[in-house]
Amino acid sequence: MIDVASRATDSVKIPGQKVTWASIKQSFSNHLKNLKTDLNGSKVLGEVSLTCDAWQAGNTDGYFAVTGHWIEETAPMQWELKSALVGFMRLCNAHNGECLGQALYKLVDQIGITHK
Repeated sequence: MIDVASRATDSVKIPGQKVTWASIKQSFSNHLKNLKTDLNGSKVLGEVSLTCDAWQAGNTDGYFAVTGHWIEETAPMQWELKSALVGFMRLCNAHNGECLGQALYKLVDQIGITHK
């Protein structure tokens, strides 16, 4: 399939699965570093509200995602509502309250906003 796609795009090299996966992981890692800096910076003085979602794909693959929402003071007396993906993880065990709570704490702690 990659060979066919390469010929269809004038020999543009399409990265393989490993390169694409590594690029996605690096991009998300950079996103989290920037988010950690922003959320702990001087423009975000208030709390961060969280929304969570857990779902199951197939019989065994469970996933958990957390989105953060906050108000950023972009200039004196000017505020802007911001939202971003705080974390995403695969759950390998039960989706009970204890498991989800631990997953939530791990993701929030990873970007340093447990105090918010």
